[in-house]
Amino acid sequence: MAGGLVAAAAVVPAEAASTASYSITISAKNPSYPNVTHDTIVFYGNKTLQNAVISGTVSGATSGDVVTLLAKPFKAKTFAPTGKPVTLTSSTEGYSFSVRPTLATAYEAQVTTGSTVDATSAVKFVYVGLLQNVVKNGYRYKCNKSFTECSLIVTTRTIVPASAYRSESTKRWYLYLALNRSHRVPSKKAPKYLLLDRTARASKPVRINATDFQIVFTFPFAIDHENVQPFPNFCTKDSEAKDGIGLPGHHGCGNSKIPSDTLYIG
Repeated sequence: MAGGLVAAAAVVPAEAASTASYSITISAKNPSYPNVTHDTIVFYGNKTLQNAVISGTVSGATSGDVVTLLAKPFKAKTFAPTGKPVTLTSSTEGYSFSVRPTLATAYEAQVTTGSTVDATSAVKFVYVGLLQNVVKNGYRYKCNKSFTECSLIVTTRTIVPASAYRSESTKRWYLYLALNRSHRVPSKKAPKYLLLDRTARASKPVRINATDFQIVFTFPFAIDHENVQPFPNFCTKDSEAKDGIGLPGHHGCGNSKIPSDTLYIG
């Protein structure tokens, strides 16, 4: 009877130990753009900035185990496999997947032996932003005859997922401007801050197609027999929870001033 108990005890801990030995880490990164407040972001429709890498390390695996990436896009209720699974050849091995989400997406990775899930990673999010692309010859100046009042006019095109077209194209724009002035050659180095410009204005969006719209920004300024170097910027506030575009939280858009060297405003 004692021998039977020993035999049973030997089987159960061995199986539990095998399962517990598995671990899997996960990280997300846009190789071409730094994280913003620890969040990974890609930019929709931009060839350089639209991809992220999901990677990590599996420990305690056996040769032939498989790592599968699971994704849950904005408004999806469950995770589903995405991409091509990675077959492991050693007990400790890295994995990597390239992803191109169109809306904010949660990712997790699983390591399996056959149909048995050995371990599931933590969840990592990749968020999706939009870029305002200045069109060809999109910067121009318009001045009055006396050359005392001028406007910088900037024409941009924004590419957006079709599902978010309406919510993004109708947002309020916040326009910022700083000016370097000189009777000689103004500095091309931007001031530390750009100020919210309440005299500047954004046109109504012009629909190009189901995923593109055009906006014209106008920044008026006065001059007095001097040369002027303008530094414009513009943004809309993030609404990730509403349409899956942008980052969670507030990232400066609408503030009275923004740092001129900031990479992301939303």
